[in-house]
This record gives sequence, structure tokens and C-alpha cells, in this order.
Amino acid sequence: MSLHWIDIAIIAVYLLGLLGFGLCFSRFVKTEEDYFLAGRNLPFWAIGMSIVVSDIGAIDFVSLTGASYRYGIAAANMDWIGTLPAIIIASLIFIPYYWRAGVYSVPEYMGRRYDQRVRAVQSIIWTIYLVLILGAMFLAAAKMFENLLGARPWAGLIPEDAVEIRLWTYVLVTAAFTGAYTVAGGLAAVVYTDVVQLVIMFLGALIVLAIGFQHPDLGAGGLSGLRESLESAGHDSHFSLFLPHDTKTPYPWTGVLFGLALVQAPAYFIGNQQIVQRTLGARDEWSAKAGTLFAGALKFFIPILVVLPGLLALALYPQLEDADQAYGQLIKDLLPVGLTGLVFAGFLAALMSSVDSFLTSAASIISRDIITGLCRVRLDDRSLLRLGKLLTLVLVVFGVATVPFCGIFAGIYEFIQAILSIVQGPTWALLLIGMFWRRATASGGFVALLAGLAVGLGLTIWQKAAEAGARPFQCEEPFMFIALVSFLSTAGVLVAASLATRPRPVSELRGLVFRATFHDTEAQSALEARGGEEEP
Repeated sequence: MSLHWIDIAIIAVYLLGLLGFGLCFSRFVKTEEDYFLAGRNLPFWAIGMSIVVSDIGAIDFVSLTGASYRYGIAAANMDWIGTLPAIIIASLIFIPYYWRAGVYSVPEYMGRRYDQRVRAVQSIIWTIYLVLILGAMFLAAAKMFENLLGARPWAGLIPEDAVEIRLWTYVLVTAAFTGAYTVAGGLAAVVYTDVVQLVIMFLGALIVLAIGFQHPDLGAGGLSGLRESLESAGHDSHFSLFLPHDTKTPYPWTGVLFGLALVQAPAYFIGNQQIVQRTLGARDEWSAKAGTLFAGALKFFIPILVVLPGLLALALYPQLEDADQAYGQLIKDLLPVGLTGLVFAGFLAALMSSVDSFLTSAASIISRDIITGLCRVRLDDRSLLRLGKLLTLVLVVFGVATVPFCGIFAGIYEFIQAILSIVQGPTWALLLIGMFWRRATASGGFVALLAGLAVGLGLTIWQKAAEAGARPFQCEEPFMFIALVSFLSTAGVLVAASLATRPRPVSELRGLVFRATFHDTEAQSALEARGGEEEP
């Protein structure tokens, strides 16, 4: 597709304006706390909007739309069942403890609750996850660029049939631009630009839906016309919110209920540095809790913006070879001059907000938890700030290097969920049990974490290697079941190993464990005399 000069101008103005906006905030970044936590001065509304845009980004516009193209509205459960209950629990119980502890990251909290071994493993696995997801984001952006622009920008430089070369070119261009923007400002720049990006993202998505529902191929138009078109084409199951337990899709009702609702969703909103980091920069505890709840209210509308376009694309383009190109195809065919540029700018807003949040989160973990925390390197504020920016640049390079790993899965979204299924179950087990059971020990947490990661990784490798014959699960991408099994395995090992090892004194758990703050000295002494066991 050849974009009109008006569309190109809109995109250019948006990108330059956003970059300038981010550069303005860089003037206020003087210390490591300014860079990673925005000086702990963020208001609740900015926190909530930033959480939504950081979570719902380029990945969702491309890959969740692709997932709904393949499987239907069952993909919406990733935001409905996978958001609201978990956000309420996070805001009322876990976020206040994080904020009171004054930590920079979830691994830092885990190190205080257990020990430095747990912190080290958590830091490493979440850094690997964040870098791998950066690769998926760059690939998502490249696919959108390829769908919209194709070979035109590289005429005479890249052969027209060299699709792979063009994709890599788009990956590099995206990484260079977003990397420069992210390094320019810290968390404050990221959060406040996310506020602008949320408005643009929502506006662009609503325009696509409004025009798409008026397409003549939908008959009566609107939701009723869309449903009639898909049902007449034999896609009745695409309107089932809950799919059978033996479905071959990634969304069986058993996986949604037990894997997503009980493990993956709470692990994501309670143990994911990308989400939690915004609340750690809140100006007070109330803002941290209110910002999380506000994000949940906004997230309720996300499936309308990213799942319905997948159904629209299926009705209009039933023969797409790559479902991840569904959203780009809608923009390409439906929108007139001017609106194409605006919607594409909305996609770029989603892309940039996701990339910058992952970069700052990964850089924070490496700087605070690995270099200064575990390696005990002592640096002044200026050196720590330079280190954070340098790490951000290095992470951009590593993110580009991980792009080829996305190709071993059916789609980008499945790739992300497969990685999360390995790390989220063990993380959630340690957080949940560690928060509510004071008897959980440091050695128990370390052994359980390693066991849970081994189970999740083993099941994922087994599933991908079993191309024929019996599979451990019925569905093709069983990330929800893998997360559930790894969670239960970690929890079982944690309880058993903790009962066999010496617990920490309750006095060392003040502010880290639920209710420990409210026990007086006499109660603490009695508890320690019983070996740290709970009262009846």
C-alpha cells in the first residue's frame, strides 16, 4: 500500500511531537529514583492509564486481533477474566505492601521476603522474559509496517520479493526509534506520554470499528450483520466465550478458569515488573491502589477494541495466510486518506508504550537487582543514572536478537503466553504463599522456585516436541495448563521444603507478610516458640 502524503505527515508529526514530549521530561531526571520511579510522585490517573497502555500495546493490536481471527471472542477472556479479579486483589492486598517496602522491583521484594538466591533467580528469569517479549514487539511492528508499506520505501534497495529482508529492516528501524525515545526520559516521561498515547490508541481503534461495521459485505451492518456473516460462513464457534475443555484452541474453559483466572492473571498483575513499577512510583499508597483499580476499569473495554477487529477481518478476509496481519489489513482497506495516518499513529502509540515500559522494567531489574543488589557494585546517583540509560540501549540490541525465537509458535500472542506460562506459575506461588504464610522459608522458596521453573520449561519443551502421537494436553498451545501445573508444583515443594527447614523470626517479616505488622511482641515470641507455625 502506498500511503498518501497526508497520512505520512500525520505520522511524522505524531512521532516527532511524542519524542519532543519525552525529551522535555528528561530535564527532570537527575537520579536513579527519578529515572526508574519518576521520583515517586505519580498521580493515580496517570498510573492507571499508563498500566493499560503498557499492557495493551502493539502486541495486542496485532496478535490478540490475530487470535480472535483464529479462535473467536474466547480470546477476550484474556482481558475480562484475566484482568478484573486479579486487579482487585493486587490493589487491595499486594500493591500496598510493595509500596510500603519502598522497593524498586518485584524481585527486590522477593529477596526481602525470602533471600538473595530467590532474588537472583527471579531477576534472571524476568530479565530473559522481558528481552524475549521485546523481540515479539519488534516483530509485531515489522508485520504492521510490511502490511501497510510493503516494498515501496525500499524500492531499488531491497528486492520486491525479499519479504524477510524487509521485515528485518522494519525491526531495526522500530528498535532504533523507540530505543532513542526511551533513553531520553525515565519513568515519568514514559507514564505521561502513555496518557497521550491512550487517547490516540482508543480513538484510532474506535475509528476502525465504526467504519468496519458499515462495510457492505456485512449485510445489515453492525454486530448483527457481523454475526450473520460469520455464522453463514460456518464460524459459529467464534461467538462462544467459553470453548469446550477438549478444544484444540488455546482457550478451553478449563484452562481459562483454572490456568488463567487462578494463576496467570494474578501473577501478571501482582508479580510482573512492567505493571508493578508504575505503582511503585506513586506519590502515596492511596494513589498506588487507586491507579491499579482505575486501570481495571479501563481494561474492561479493551476486548471491544482488539477482539472485534479480528472478527471483522475474518468476515471480510477469510483467506488470510497470517492471522497476525488481520489488523493491518483492516487499516489498509477500510480507512480513507488522513484517517489511515491517525490510526497508524495509534498503533505506533501502542507499540512505543509497550516497548518503553518493557525497557525501563528490564533496565530497573538489571541495575537494582543484579548489578547493585546481587553483585554489590556501589555507584553514585549520576553513575546509576548513566548505567540505567546504557542498559536500556543494550536491551534494545538484545531484543532485536530474540526476534527469530517468535517463529517457533503459531502466533506472536501464543509465543508470549508460552514464555509467561513458564515463569508466572512459580512467581505467583512464592508471592501468594509468602505473603499469607509466615512459615514459608528462604530455602523452601529457593528450591520451590527452581522446581517450578523446571516443570514449566519441561512441559513446554515436551509439548512443542510432540508433533505426533499423544500430547500431554489436548490443545495446541496449552499455556494456561502449564502455568497451573507449574504453580501447583511450586506450591507443593514450597510447603514441604519450608516445613523441613528453619523459619525466619516474625520480627524480620514486618511489612512483608500479611498481618505480621499487627502482632505485638508477646504474640511474636509465642509464634517463634512454636517454630513459626500459624495460630489455630
